[in-house]
Amino acid sequence: MYVDGLMRTMRAASILVAIALFLAACSGSGDTASSTTTSTTATPTTQPTPTTQSTPTTQASTVPPATSTTSPTSTSSTTTSDPIPFVIPELLIAGDDGVHLVDPDGATTLLVEGPAAFAIDDLDGGILFQQERDTRQRRSTVYRVRADGDRAVATLVADLDQSLALSGIVMDDDEVFVYYTRDEGDNPGDARQTLRRYGLTSRTVTELATIGGWESGSYPISVGDGLLLFNWFAEASHGIEVTDLFGSVVAVAGNPSPAEGFVDCNVCPFIAEISGDASRIVYRQVMDFTDFAIIVDVATGEELHRIALNGINRWRVTSFDLGTTHLVVNRADNDGRLAALVYDLTLPDAPPLELAVAGEAYLTRSPVTVTGPVPAP
Repeated sequence: MYVDGLMRTMRAASILVAIALFLAACSGSGDTASSTTTSTTATPTTQPTPTTQSTPTTQASTVPPATSTTSPTSTSSTTTSDPIPFVIPELLIAGDDGVHLVDPDGATTLLVEGPAAFAIDDLDGGILFQQERDTRQRRSTVYRVRADGDRAVATLVADLDQSLALSGIVMDDDEVFVYYTRDEGDNPGDARQTLRRYGLTSRTVTELATIGGWESGSYPISVGDGLLLFNWFAEASHGIEVTDLFGSVVAVAGNPSPAEGFVDCNVCPFIAEISGDASRIVYRQVMDFTDFAIIVDVATGEELHRIALNGINRWRVTSFDLGTTHLVVNRADNDGRLAALVYDLTLPDAPPLELAVAGEAYLTRSPVTVTGPVPAP
């Protein structure tokens, strides 16, 4: 009886030990599964390392928890999403062959034949352009092609001893005004540059201010919604000035230039432009032998974007155009104008788009419906 009882007791103990060993084995297997969610060295037969991940921190963010039945090598939620596309804005390009339109599909269409220096839309489906824009040259007539027009009509014409430079266009008090400058005089006594605006409906010209004289002036001038921006020069000095639509100076935090400007400075901010909605300013600055386009908030002066453009010996920036979501960088080298670069500011790390046609590019303020090609004036 004692032996039988002892044997029964030993068999029971053996069963309990076996159960305990089985439970311990199961518990150990669970610990191994949970550790592979943050480790890249798991045993291949139980937890293969994902080939698209190289660090524990990355793997931890993409490998499912141990309780999930999803394969840990699946990273479709973070690696297969479609990239955000580069959006092409509508632009006008004034080039050696004429005025071209770039539509949002990327197609380039010739609107006006013959060389052009600058072109903008007229806020009514048409365009305004010049064959020459240099403020010290003559033959600088401003032409207009209406939305349904088939010819270029002379709209602003200078006298033989004058030259005009088209700057921009804006709606003010329910009328569209074209802003431009007029240069006249060829010696220190009579040289004069004035800021003017022309009403497209009223057909009246208003002289707003004298902004230059002998070896001084403002160029380029950009037009925003309620504000103008001048790049002024006077012998060895240059600076940036912001005014209202009538030429009265307005102090804004985003102006990078002191009121007295800069003297003999090649690395100070210059070639500034104001955005069409007058909320931001972009300017060029050279730092460490690299050109930068710096965009700041007009009201606060806060830097919003800093874009490295190129080494200063490759090509030079001639002007900018700044829209709500895009920046246009117009360029030239010793051989002439180059194709502009367009940056999508919503994609800060994306490379720029180089336009197909060389020339001065300008973002349209309203859609252009001219079909063309219109013969040269």
